[in-house]
Amino acid sequence: MTTPPLPDQDELVAALTESFAAALRSSLGAPEALTVATTIATGAPLPDTLHSTDRPLVTLVAFDADRIQSWVFASERVQVAAGASATLDHLNQQVDELVGGVEGVSGVVYSAGGGGLLVGPATDSPTELARRVGARLEERSRGLSFTVHAIAARAADLAPSTAPTRLTGSPLASRFEIAHGVAGTLARLQAEVRRRKDEALPPMGPALRRRGGLVAERCPSCGLRPPGRSPVTDDGPAFWCGRCRDLRESWKRGPGRSFEHEDRPLTFEDLAAASLRGRSFLGFVALDGNAMGGLFRRVTTFLQLRALSEATTRVYAAARSRVPDLLDQGSFLAPDWPADEAFLSLLSGGDEITLVLPASAAPSIAGDVLRAVETGFDEAASGDGLLATVFAADPALLDLVRRAGAAAGVVVAQGTYPVRLLRRYAYALQSGAKARCAEKGLRSAVAWHLLTDSSPLTRDLAAGDRADSSLSAFDRLLGEVAAAQAARVPRSALQQLLAELRREEDGLFSVDAAERRDVLARCGANFLRYQVARNPALATWWQQVGPTWQEEPEEARDGALPFMLRAADGRLQRFLDLLSLDPVPAAPLSPSEETVP
Repeated sequence: MTTPPLPDQDELVAALTESFAAALRSSLGAPEALTVATTIATGAPLPDTLHSTDRPLVTLVAFDADRIQSWVFASERVQVAAGASATLDHLNQQVDELVGGVEGVSGVVYSAGGGGLLVGPATDSPTELARRVGARLEERSRGLSFTVHAIAARAADLAPSTAPTRLTGSPLASRFEIAHGVAGTLARLQAEVRRRKDEALPPMGPALRRRGGLVAERCPSCGLRPPGRSPVTDDGPAFWCGRCRDLRESWKRGPGRSFEHEDRPLTFEDLAAASLRGRSFLGFVALDGNAMGGLFRRVTTFLQLRALSEATTRVYAAARSRVPDLLDQGSFLAPDWPADEAFLSLLSGGDEITLVLPASAAPSIAGDVLRAVETGFDEAASGDGLLATVFAADPALLDLVRRAGAAAGVVVAQGTYPVRLLRRYAYALQSGAKARCAEKGLRSAVAWHLLTDSSPLTRDLAAGDRADSSLSAFDRLLGEVAAAQAARVPRSALQQLLAELRREEDGLFSVDAAERRDVLARCGANFLRYQVARNPALATWWQQVGPTWQEEPEEARDGALPFMLRAADGRLQRFLDLLSLDPVPAAPLSPSEETVP
């Protein structure tokens, strides 16, 4: 998949000028409309003559899709989820086409991730325009609902933002500030959209059709809507509800994959079985940008808004496009699985990426995609990159853009696990990774968890101790796993280390709690040295890993004590879980290098 290059500043100015000029003609006339539109698009100050009047110049319409995650993952059928995701992709990429026929809409200011901002001529009934826009979007999105709000914008609302005004008078008031110009306009729109979402009643579920007045029948695909006809023991599109059938048709009408395997519909279990190595489990990766909302709230012109939106969309799309090559290069797949058919990219748009793929590939690909996101922003915000050019006059904001990163939640489970639960768990882990980024000032982080047969079905996963902190810490863990794979370390040898730690911990009940972790690590370090001395494979592995843990004190110079200090915090268990997935391609050893457990 090839990602189009970022547009340059002149292209964005031209697009914004065209949209605003079309909207301004009814209130200013064609010649003045073009001049003012160019001023708005370039972020220059508006003429004083426009500020002297209180008349609306244009109408701004903000829209945002409701409960996207629940909508995409309402069904356990791959074809339905893929159809929902394709519908959302079409919405993000073709908003101008979808709303172009709506009376009162002149153009698109920006669109990404199921939301956006439209502009139209000044009108006495912004609410009616918002209703028409919402109706058109919902008509074309097959069951997805939208929250839409429109305002009449005056010259002060379209002007470049000045420094916000801090409120005074009390400690409580001093925590707030008033935004001006474009920033204030966007803040008002977003606040009203958020308020309407919060006040909307949660969905009560479908009115299920009753059979004989007693039995409620549910759709075999999503389980939430009444089926189109009476269910029978068979399960297929003919017995699904209208919404699921319609979403299935959406991907069939478009180009690309068939979402079939061995002449039958593809299932999530098929993706789990596509793995060549490790457990035949399914990996679910939920990746989202860090503090991107804060960046968007700090933009001061519509040009900055459009540039940041375009750059974010392209950076994440380019990072996502790497997945097929990574699957191929990593030798993760069975021979009969083409790389572009062995994963799903669902609900991916804006600063969000959701991947479903074989478990062995999930950890390393999550890390690679995070690095690609960081690299993409590095390039766009340096030299003559789009963001470096557009934000050149605001060095503080440009510095924040250069530090843009993301957080990933990765959950691994059997292919039969309900995908709705995997999605919920992955997002809970992602929230934990985001919290660590905020707490530690990290650019990117990963939190992950392995669910086995004995794992309980909980509502959410506690992510605090599962977050491998920074991306560099996760890379280090993957590097140690790769070294263990290359040295062919028996898992039993590493499991003995963990078992010894647990035995020692059970025997330390009389040791003061403040000292217990240190004593436990010292005991573990001695056992690690003993195991390394008697196991050639473990010794080969430690020759690579040990030096990275060495510290200055004499007792820590071989790295064993620092390593076991972290192992006592649960890191060794995560290491073993990761190793069981066989997540890193291991270079084959020559016969003379092979070791015997």
